[in-house]
Amino acid sequence: MQIETYEQAVAYWNSRINYEKIGMPQDMGLLKLDRMHLLLYLLGKPHEWFEIVHITGTKGKGSTATMIASVLQEAGYRVGLYTSPHLVYVEERIQINGVPIDRQEMTKCMNLVAQACQQVEAQGEAQPTFFEIITAIGMLHFQREKVNLAVLEVGMGGRFDATNVVTPLVSVITSISLDHVDHLGHTVEAIAFEKAGIIKEGRPVVSGVRDQGPADVIKERAASLHAPHRQLGVHFDRHWKPGDMQLGTLPQVQWTSTAGDSPWYELNLWGKHQANNAAIALDTLKILEKEGVKIESDAYHRGLKHAVIPGRLEVLGRSPWLIVDAAHNVDSIQMLLDWLNRQPTRQRIILFAVSKDKLIREMLAQLVGNCDSIVFTRYSSSSRGADPQQLYALWKDLGGTGGEVIEHATKAWDYLVQQARQADLLCATGSVFLVGEIRDHVRRVM
Repeated sequence: MQIETYEQAVAYWNSRINYEKIGMPQDMGLLKLDRMHLLLYLLGKPHEWFEIVHITGTKGKGSTATMIASVLQEAGYRVGLYTSPHLVYVEERIQINGVPIDRQEMTKCMNLVAQACQQVEAQGEAQPTFFEIITAIGMLHFQREKVNLAVLEVGMGGRFDATNVVTPLVSVITSISLDHVDHLGHTVEAIAFEKAGIIKEGRPVVSGVRDQGPADVIKERAASLHAPHRQLGVHFDRHWKPGDMQLGTLPQVQWTSTAGDSPWYELNLWGKHQANNAAIALDTLKILEKEGVKIESDAYHRGLKHAVIPGRLEVLGRSPWLIVDAAHNVDSIQMLLDWLNRQPTRQRIILFAVSKDKLIREMLAQLVGNCDSIVFTRYSSSSRGADPQQLYALWKDLGGTGGEVIEHATKAWDYLVQQARQADLLCATGSVFLVGEIRDHVRRVM
């Protein structure tokens, strides 16, 4: 087949099975890397043309990936960044030095990938999936544009993720907590096993996992592969200063290790959890330096200060404060609340939507007593969204007060903005899909 327009490229891509929207298959045995290896082989093995940092984790992997890529860019390298999911446009997933792939290049790459997909199917393999196709496009784009390094974020898990066909300079595991339990396992140790699947023979691994059970799983996997292993809280640590959004002072972080302490670095990312992500990024960058990647000290300062991640404690407006945060599991909700509870606002108003496969009861239990009012809604960009009426019923069952339902997400947001007073804080959270819709809506009406 021939793909000649961007619209054809998107239509072809959307015609493939998309586990992000429908949920992962119950039989995880359907996820194998053979098809991805074959697809990239037919494209000329583009992933072997540049060096790679490979990042997984329950949370923090997008932030850590962005910080690493930003510092490397400031150090003068041409850096690819591959993340998922996107908030509004698919092009957000594939960036070089902060610039998303353009539609013309996306179309050219999709045409090449579609032809390779036909060959994959002709050899008896099942159709490559939505995520496999975009991963292949990312690798191909990075090769065509001659990046020096690429930072790749795992989609989900690690062991069978489509990105896990690479041999990186460094593997990174940011955190382990309960998420996607029906697919990755019902214990943190089982989830750690899946995520530790990205560790490669003899290649260093940096871990931000502190809890003993999952930390031991990662440590043992690294030892079995003779992969040098560094753990947050053991081999390195961090100090943190929170900053004050009201006063305009930025958070700061300092990386510490037995080898010495770094200077204090300013971050443009809010929340105490970003201190851990920054420390993991800094430790990874120190390893890259040992691997021959030259990074001047000023590049660390500029890179960390310039790293911005849309949808992560992002301020869309002030008076009232309008915040979006893509917290989509129990731990990330707790991190959001840790930040919210530090803000001297009059009322805390939550707009909430969530995917059906999440630990919804546990997420809502965190919010009970920590917000003044909450509105349950539904996003339109995925069929995975939980019924807001059921969310409201669960909220009341948990003892929550001040709740209501407004079915349409952007109408709910507009209503809450109109009702909010200047000193109030409105935050949309619970799902990347919700945050993407609200950000796009706000951009369109401004």
